[in-house]
Amino acid sequence: MPSFDLSARLKLRLTGSDRVRFLNGQVTNDVRKANAHLSMAACVLSAKGKMDALIFINAEDEAILIDADPELKETLAARLERYLIADDVAIEDVTKDYSLFHVTGETAPALPNDASCFCRTSCTCRSQLSLRPRRSRRSAASTPLHP
Repeated sequence: MPSFDLSARLKLRLTGSDRVRFLNGQVTNDVRKANAHLSMAACVLSAKGKMDALIFINAEDEAILIDADPELKETLAARLERYLIADDVAIEDVTKDYSLFHVTGETAPALPNDASCFCRTSCTCRSQLSLRPRRSRRSAASTPLHP
């Protein structure tokens, strides 16, 4: 089953009571539809409508996770923070705290030991990008995979 280690990609966590409303005003997709079972693609546009970034969004109970190209490390968080005026939103770079794998196949892979998928339920995910907290500083080969 082929897998791709995308852990070097930028990962941001947005928290706060206004996170959904704030991000919904910054991207082209409806963030209210985001959930933990899939990665939603969205674009971040400039004031003139030009594309600044392609991002992938996952929603947790108390946070939104953003996955983007590593080249956007300096600019994406600054671009989002520029429009934080009176919103209850905190933006945190969690790139070093999460591993990111893209696993393809017809069935979900068996996860090693006590690892659980990002969904935190019985997993039926297929060929999706999802963020998963790192268990330790082990090599990518020993880091648990998520389908």
